[in-house]
Amino acid sequence: VSTLSGEVQQHQLEASQLQKEQQKGDQEHTMVVQSLQLERQNSYDDASKQLQVKAEEVRRLHRAHQELKVAKEKSEVQQQEAERRLDEARSDLRERSEMHEQELQAFIAQRQEGNAKYV
Repeated sequence: VSTLSGEVQQHQLEASQLQKEQQKGDQEHTMVVQSLQLERQNSYDDASKQLQVKAEEVRRLHRAHQELKVAKEKSEVQQQEAERRLDEARSDLRERSEMHEQELQAFIAQRQEGNAKYV
């Protein structure tokens, strides 16, 4: 009976040690899983932050593009307006030049008539 009792105690001791090792293994497994989950969450957070930064960059570039487009349109309108004013000025100058030419021709004709009377 005493050997049987000793074997039972030995098995109980081994079972207790196995149970402790199992608990230790479970704790290590839990720590590894938690570490991996934390690492994955950090990775997601980093990716999310990078996406937010990229999205802000895209919005900033879009705004800059829109501003550039508006400035270009404004510049084109201003250029068209300047060209219109230049055309008007050229037209006025042409009209004045023609009017002066007519006045000069009339003056020359008068002088020639005046000179013809005295010849």
